[in-house]
Amino acid sequence: MALTGLAAALLVIALLLVVVSAVQPLARKLELSETVLLAIVGIIIGSVADFALRSSHASALSGIAETLLDFPINSEAFLLIFLPVLVFQGALAIDVRRLAHEAATVLLLAVVAVVLSTA
Repeated sequence: MALTGLAAALLVIALLLVVVSAVQPLARKLELSETVLLAIVGIIIGSVADFALRSSHASALSGIAETLLDFPINSEAFLLIFLPVLVFQGALAIDVRRLAHEAATVLLLAVVAVVLSTA
């Protein structure tokens, strides 16, 4: 039974949430940043999905791979949904004393980034 449309997108989102839940304890165990490990896992998932779509050997995974590569949510909506959650999670995990110690550097980089992005 091939899943299409909304059912396939919901299944992919559920599978990605399971992957994120599995990566967090693994990051703690490997003493890596969760963000770095999530990026690596994302690259691996994308590569495997691309390989599954291009090869004739993995026809069973072609539906999920196609949904992953042609995700029905555009990038703007994706950022509007997930960026606030990522910023909130980062704010909860930040070391406030270290941030206060590095406040000048953070403010300098933030101002430079804003000036460069608006220029």
